Amino acid sequence: MNYQAPLVSIIIPTYNRAIRIIQTLDSIFAQTYNNLEVIIVDDGSSDNTLQVLNGYNEKNNQDRVKFKVMTQKNAGAPAARNNGLKNSNGEYVVFFDSDDIMLPEKIEIQTGIMMAENSDCCACGFLVNGKQEEYQPTIIEGKEVLYSFLKNKLLGSTQSWMFKKSLIVQAGGYDESLKCRQDVDITFRILTLQPKISITKQILSVFMESDDENRIMNSVLFNRSGYNSIVIYHSKVIDYCVSKKKFTLLFVAMQRYCGDIRLTYSSISYTDVLKDFTNIVKRNCKYGIIYQLYLFFLTFAYMNYYYFRK
Repeated sequence: MNYQAPLVSIIIPTYNRAIRIIQTLDSIFAQTYNNLEVIIVDDGSSDNTLQVLNGYNEKNNQDRVKFKVMTQKNAGAPAARNNGLKNSNGEYVVFFDSDDIMLPEKIEIQTGIMMAENSDCCACGFLVNGKQEEYQPTIIEGKEVLYSFLKNKLLGSTQSWMFKKSLIVQAGGYDESLKCRQDVDITFRILTLQPKISITKQILSVFMESDDENRIMNSVLFNRSGYNSIVIYHSKVIDYCVSKKKFTLLFVAMQRYCGDIRLTYSSISYTDVLKDFTNIVKRNCKYGIIYQLYLFFLTFAYMNYYYFRK
């Protein structure tokens, strides 16, 4: 590298991942980038994760990688990520999960792109291991970035992004009330700040699908807190679109909302769906278009509810 390498902080929350976290750490210590700070935040694990982390630290002490293990009482991944962020020193930050894999040049490539383009964040491609599917970020030509985001062309996955720390702080960090949709929530709030975005379609990380009972999405279908978090996230998106009078985005946002809550239909009643949807409408009642869309999407949600409950 021909530039002064800035410090990059990699922040990883973990909970009961004593076995799986080793492959994640190995992939990070194999990075070709030479100025890393790795912060692991153990979220009150009940297995021997903490002992494994401390042992790994003793065996893999390297000058080019500053390795820090933190502990907290169990408070969830968003709180752990915020805790790690507060204790980080890097100019750039990567949030990562404790069972996923970084390909060797991920940090070097994304840092180099951000410095060359003077950007605030960078999204890269990644592989979904279980399905052997590749995701490549795309910004739809002629549309604003949030449109690409709501259309799932630019995902909020932690496997993809590198951010300037100052941008994350400006966005307010992670919403600690969310039990799921935490990554898309913070990415959405960051994108509303209109940062300069870099894109690379290179596959630089691997999302490792698993049946781990501690993986949030494996339990959200049967978890009321998962539904509540989905409603909170989508409420933010819809409220933003209405307040900014972005009505094309609003239509897409309401589609995404109705589609997303289908995941939790096994744990909620249609009355709950109606109540929460109505509350969103009431907050935005001064805008007539919300009423025009209301009946359409209410009918959509109703039909989907009974279809997916069968």
